[in-house]
Amino acid sequence: MKHYSMRSHLTLTFAIMAMIPILILGSFQVSQITHITQESNQNQRQTTYRLGDAIQDYMYYHRNAVETLAATISASDAAFRTRESLTLKLQSLQENLAGFTGIYVVDQNGIIKATHTSANNSLIGADVKDRDYTKRVQTAQKTIISSLFRGPEGLNQPAVAIAVPIYKGNKQADGFVLAVLELAPIKELVTKYDYGKEAYPVVLDHAGKPIYHPNAALTASMADLSKEPAAEDARVQRQGEGTYQLSTSTHKEQITYKVIPEIDWIVWVSKSKAAVNAAFIESLRITILLLVFTLILTVLLGSFLAKRLNGTIHALVGYTQRLAGGTFAKPDSKVVPQGSPLELQLLADHFFRMAEQIKENQGALLQLNSELENRVEERTQRLQDEHATLNAVLESMSDAVVLIDVERNVVYANHRMAEIFAIPMSELGAMNEAALFERIALLLTERQDELQKLTAEPRVQGAFTVKSEHGKERFMMVSAF
Repeated sequence: MKHYSMRSHLTLTFAIMAMIPILILGSFQVSQITHITQESNQNQRQTTYRLGDAIQDYMYYHRNAVETLAATISASDAAFRTRESLTLKLQSLQENLAGFTGIYVVDQNGIIKATHTSANNSLIGADVKDRDYTKRVQTAQKTIISSLFRGPEGLNQPAVAIAVPIYKGNKQADGFVLAVLELAPIKELVTKYDYGKEAYPVVLDHAGKPIYHPNAALTASMADLSKEPAAEDARVQRQGEGTYQLSTSTHKEQITYKVIPEIDWIVWVSKSKAAVNAAFIESLRITILLLVFTLILTVLLGSFLAKRLNGTIHALVGYTQRLAGGTFAKPDSKVVPQGSPLELQLLADHFFRMAEQIKENQGALLQLNSELENRVEERTQRLQDEHATLNAVLESMSDAVVLIDVERNVVYANHRMAEIFAIPMSELGAMNEAALFERIALLLTERQDELQKLTAEPRVQGAFTVKSEHGKERFMMVSAF
């Protein structure tokens, strides 16, 4: 069981060691994919803003041309506002700037009174007063861009128009110039950009109708997309991005939007959320597959190596256990089987040499320990002899001797001390300094305060007269140090 457990442990160790670089590589790859995804989102934003600028420039040139024409007509006398004269002016604009399906002059009553070509003479006298652009330009009295509409003035196809008011000499309103734009050039302008895989642009007018949408049916039907969450956010935020579920799509999309100033159109670039995450998911899938493959390969390789190493390691462990028990038997030559890795053979050789060295060091240590014990015994005996000698000397002295430690306790007194001051030896050995001095002070006839000086200075000498228990006085010289 131990043999099997050790092999399993080695296999697991190999597997974990192999997984670490794979996990590091996977983390690095995920970080790179995340960075690429962020760059893709940044590119989508920049493309959206470029698209908005391009449409703004396109509409600016055409609006400026129509405003110039309207200013020319406003500056003309009544003699130059005949149908023929107006037709020539309209025709000149049509020939010099492409993108118009029709250019007309509409009077103050909303009746077309001139066209850019005689081919459209059938529209002269047509009533357009109910058109949205007519109401707006007459109310605002400034240039307006119409929402998407369909009518004969736009060849009965979805179109947008630029309406610019014209005036009489006395600055009174005198109708407006109506220039109907084709959607095909706008579509060509929008689709020339590379939006990336599964990404597409959308252009909405101020009313939320699709000037361009990859689903042409929405433009043909002039569908109202103003309630789309992306369009509602664009009206509030003016520009930004987010993830939305559109009514025209079956899945969530990453949308970057911008409102074009002055004309109030919305452009957005939409990309499938699945496409946004595709690179990340693919990288994650490859990393997981690589991790699983590496793990399986490592387990197989680890099992093979563990099988070769386990026998030798198990034998070395057994030999170690015998060493711990004090058995220094010579190792078996079969401990390292033939075919084992060279590193393991070198390890076993060093291990056996180490065991021999331990055996030799243990013998030397035992011998040294024995010598040390003998020396300790000799030293102890010598100290005991010296102590006995010192004690005999102190006991044979005619002087009284007492030793007090730093904690103010009596640690030694000879019998002469007990005899002079009539203190039993058992009681004297248990006294502290204060109790001893109190006991001595009872026997002094005078100058008891001199007794306290014995501990006040490093070295003191004094003379005292002591009264014995029989009333006899004795003169004493005392030294303290």
